[in-house]
Amino acid sequence: MLIRTLCLPLTLLGAVALSSCSAEDTAETAPEVTQLVTSGPGTGDLLVHGVVNRDGAPQPGVEVVVSLWPETDDLEVGDAVDMWTTDPVETDEDGRYGVRVDPDELSSRYFPAGRDHLNFDVRVSSDARFTTWSTTAWLLEDSGVWRSERSRPGDEVIDLSFDLGEETVTLTDSQGRSDTDESTLFPVPSK
Repeated sequence: MLIRTLCLPLTLLGAVALSSCSAEDTAETAPEVTQLVTSGPGTGDLLVHGVVNRDGAPQPGVEVVVSLWPETDDLEVGDAVDMWTTDPVETDEDGRYGVRVDPDELSSRYFPAGRDHLNFDVRVSSDARFTTWSTTAWLLEDSGVWRSERSRPGDEVIDLSFDLGEETVTLTDSQGRSDTDESTLFPVPSK
């Protein structure tokens, strides 16, 4: 019996590489590549996607992490905060990334009472510097997809794109409206 292992899927905007590897496979075997769906009901649990550039040039290998804050009003200054964080993803050779968040894996403490939206931070880290941006996505319950407020399943997933050289972030909501703001880079704190 052949022992097979499943190679870790990489979720990137440009491609989702999925392959099955075995002892018989060789290094020349290329994984099957499919496009990541960024609009319509086929997006699944894709929360946010975008491109990371530096002065307009794509930045491959940049780490992107999404963090969720609990929805609570009872925190005091100095209290520990129980945040939920995705595993890091890296941008592909074209600077593209995509982050998935399965709503069924989240505790209700990350959703405001009686609401179906998430407040989340996207942290982009490169060359010992980082920037973050906060936004909100709504879970459209009938289809189980994430979109910006007042959107439909057929609309786009939120696009959050960064230019690390110009220190800007461009948020394009699910209805195609874009806004570019400053996004300061900070040194990564030493551990």
